[in-house]
Amino acid sequence: MPDPNLAGISRRSRSSTRPDRYWITTLDGTRLREARIERGLSRDKLAAEAGLSPSTLARLESQRTASCHRATLYRIAATLATDPGPVLSALIVADEQAEMWRYRVPSRDPVSWWLCSRIYAGRADQVAEARRFLGRVLHGCPLIYEVQVICSELVTNALLHSRSALAGGQVTVRAEVREGDYIWLEVEDQGGDWDPTASLGRDGGRGLEVVAALSNHWDVKGDETRRIVCARLDWPEPDQ
Repeated sequence: MPDPNLAGISRRSRSSTRPDRYWITTLDGTRLREARIERGLSRDKLAAEAGLSPSTLARLESQRTASCHRATLYRIAATLATDPGPVLSALIVADEQAEMWRYRVPSRDPVSWWLCSRIYAGRADQVAEARRFLGRVLHGCPLIYEVQVICSELVTNALLHSRSALAGGQVTVRAEVREGDYIWLEVEDQGGDWDPTASLGRDGGRGLEVVAALSNHWDVKGDETRRIVCARLDWPEPDQ
């Protein structure tokens, strides 16, 4: 079911990174551009792989020191290298003012959150692509493994039981992260006559049993023309 926290947010905003002050970091735009060129990536290619808009990446590259969400920085670094650690070190700029501002933010401020989405062709090889995409955008999240497993199960079910597997079919993956609170995952297919809830406990419904076991809540909405299966995973307590 839809998350009430998203009410009133435009579609364009839902696919963008939404920084809050605590998670603002300072990025070296010159080093970012150099790293992208060294790896033979166009600006549009890097933006697409990191889940950013081309205009956002253009802004980051055009400024010597640009502010961005820390999650954005991790996604860029994970796209530029298999091991993002050294790339992160190269892209971060020491900025005493930014660091001082970070510690002025009171703990009662809203937690960091962002949303991302991507559309995949209705082919079996796209299951792994969806997993890799979530691996990049959720880099550093404690629930990354569970989210990737659930995504694999839901995308696979969409390809097995919906019209998304037909020629020209598509599957859409969306993820919302609220640090310290939850991760919300949605997989949208192009509908069909399959009833996911009726398949639990039967042959072919084992994937949904995995989803139910790994998530704190899951649901199905839609009809034969459009169906969304969603799952919520609550953020683990600090001592877990």
